[in-house]
Amino acid sequence: IRKQVYPDGAYAQYSPNYQRVMLHDALWALRLGELNDDQFPPDIYQKVELSEQFLLQILDPKTGLVPNHGANDSTIVLPLNDADPNDFRPVIQSAHYLVRRERLFTEVDEDIFWLFGSEALESSLCSDDLHQKRFSAAVGGYYTLRGEDSWLMTRCAEYRARPHHADQLHVDFWWRGINIGCDAGTYLYNGAPPWRNGLATTAVHNTVTVDDQDQMTPYGRFLWLDWSRGQVHHHTDTYWEGSHDGYTRLKYPVSHRRGIMRLRDIWIVADELTSAGSHSYCLNWLVPHMSFQIDNDLITLQTHEGQFFIRCMPSKIVCKTADSASVQGWRSPYYGKKEPALSFSMTSHNEKRVVFWTILGPRPAASVLRGDGSLLVDGNQLNLGHDCLIECDVL
Repeated sequence: IRKQVYPDGAYAQYSPNYQRVMLHDALWALRLGELNDDQFPPDIYQKVELSEQFLLQILDPKTGLVPNHGANDSTIVLPLNDADPNDFRPVIQSAHYLVRRERLFTEVDEDIFWLFGSEALESSLCSDDLHQKRFSAAVGGYYTLRGEDSWLMTRCAEYRARPHHADQLHVDFWWRGINIGCDAGTYLYNGAPPWRNGLATTAVHNTVTVDDQDQMTPYGRFLWLDWSRGQVHHHTDTYWEGSHDGYTRLKYPVSHRRGIMRLRDIWIVADELTSAGSHSYCLNWLVPHMSFQIDNDLITLQTHEGQFFIRCMPSKIVCKTADSASVQGWRSPYYGKKEPALSFSMTSHNEKRVVFWTILGPRPAASVLRGDGSLLVDGNQLNLGHDCLIECDVL
């Protein structure tokens, strides 16, 4: 636990699923220590608390789900409740109660009853705000931004341990409990092609691929060579920016920089890719299967919470649906199970520089892409800058 839990609470296996495995083992061992007057040292409890707080900050408050990030074989060491296996509130609640002897949630008490007894059900609720407007786990490479009814997590890591997925600058986007921009998950470690851990690739994540290549060099089912390095440039309550060097290994190296800005209920994602040579660039977004319509550059999604809109510029949007011969157009909420999803992409061929714009929101924000590369959104002019990729001027 001392080695595998980083100082920011992120986990060395880069996977919430395996982080829960570790926490379940820790809860079991630490609670047995307490009951037998052989308590573990305080720093182990501190690591458990750091881990619990990390998971809390990447938790969707409406559903209890976390991004389906990294390797996920759906393991649950302590199956002490009948909640959805992807609900992380029980393990977060148990770990928090172990350290603080207070609860975070009211509706997930089964685990603490079995581990701590009926007195745990009478404990007080934490009075602090559970989620920060922005959260940074720089060692693990996880960052969040939160709005009123939407939030996102993005990846930008300088790996200390073996990476599972090639997902630098991936964005997991949530709106009213719906994982609009989702991670494909895992599905199978061992399967007939293309399902031999095929959802670990860059192309199924919400980021940009270059020349149809992964951000790192695949070597077998579980290993990556040429580990990419992420760097964060800005992180405020409304803006995040980062880059990675995964494509600098190419003959003509490519720099990928991503900026993410929140304008009230609208989110803007800008991707800039530059190189001395020409490449093909493809921006990918994975969305749960639902009714949709594409009208030029605008995608309209029909969700159970109402319409949601995704606008992508400047190229044509292509939608790929589930095909058994391809890993695109699928997602796996549980290990061994896959379901159709919507894979939206936009490609720019034979370019030395390209800028992709993505606008997400519950309304089709008035937006115009100008000839100088700037973007006008709801009366705000977004310019491409040097120090900040997105510079915003209110008109």
